[in-house]
Parts: sequence; C-alpha cells; structure tokens
Amino acid sequence: MNKSTGAQQIRATEAHEQRPIGHALLTEDEKIILSWNHEARLREFQKVNVDIDRRVLENKLLQLESLALDNGEILDALRSDPDLTWEMVMDIFLGGPADGYTSTLHGLEEIHYPEHFWKAIVENEREKLIH
Repeated sequence: MNKSTGAQQIRATEAHEQRPIGHALLTEDEKIILSWNHEARLREFQKVNVDIDRRVLENKLLQLESLALDNGEILDALRSDPDLTWEMVMDIFLGGPADGYTSTLHGLEEIHYPEHFWKAIVENEREKLIH
C-alpha cells in the first residue's frame, strides 16, 4: 500500500467515525416524529394509508410499538451491529431476514410509513445506546 492510499483510508475512517448519529443526525422536522403519541402517530399513518381500515392500521402500529420499540428489537439489531444504518434496520423489519437477523414483526411491509418515520425511530433508539 502506498502512502497516498493509506492516507485516503485513514481519512475515510475518520470521516466515518465522525458521522453524526442518533439525534444529531435528525433535522428538526424529523425530531417532531419523536413527539408523536399513539393517537398522533395513528393520524399521521392514516394520512399515508387512506385505503387501509383504521382497526387494521391500529393493530399494525400496536405491533410495531410493542415489539420494535417496547421490547427493544431495534435496539437489539443496533447492538448486534452498530454500523447498521437506519435504512438497513428498516429493511430488517420490512424485508424479512437480513444478515442473519430475523424480526418477529410480520406484515409491516403491507403499510406505508410517514416520511422520515423509520429514520427518526431508529436514530432515537441508537441515541439510547450512546448515552
């Protein structure tokens, strides 16, 4: 390896290490998602899922809230691989098995998500690991 390549690798590593994570990665608009209570979350999800029955949607949200957030499945995924991006975590929960990790959440790929929802909740969970 020549000096130029080594220096590039060091700079790339330093840039990766300084990448904002957790709440530091979120914009003010994205942080608003973290303030949603269950009712506000349901309203926002209804806006992007107009063709889905309210009860079905509410059941999906309860499943997401209880398993992914309350039971710590997102935290478990981040603990197992801290380098997972929020997009990768979203794919784990919506796309089936990924890199040996399988979520117990099923059917969540059948609904639409408000813009920035996954980014906000994953980075909020990552914040718990930082502090």
